[in-house]
Amino acid sequence: PARGAEEEARYEALNAWLVDRGEKPHEYLLRVAAWDADGLSLEPCLVPYRLEDGVEHWILWFHPRSFPPAQELPGDAFVREYLARCLGAPPDAEWVMWYENPPSKRSVPAMRHLHVFLRLPSAPEAAA
Repeated sequence: PARGAEEEARYEALNAWLVDRGEKPHEYLLRVAAWDADGLSLEPCLVPYRLEDGVEHWILWFHPRSFPPAQELPGDAFVREYLARCLGAPPDAEWVMWYENPPSKRSVPAMRHLHVFLRLPSAPEAAA
């Protein structure tokens, strides 16, 4: 997936704002993310990719103290369990997917993170 022109402009503006403040992206995230006791934070993506309607773009951040950048990330079962805790129920496989960008494509290489895409059920689907 890619960002639309508006989101790409917002991404560039955010990076310029950080440069003006003398703050690196990972420093900002370490300061503002809602970290849990395990060193995880699920945050809405500030500059989401262009997606079809009804799909939300989130980022699952891994604190570098708990998950050093060179260390392998936990597997799918761990991520699914964490998302279930955050969402209050296990996510249906058809409503969630995640991946990690390859190292050359990571916008914040100092902090491991997964792009999480959620399609939350609408009220009629949830009641079914």
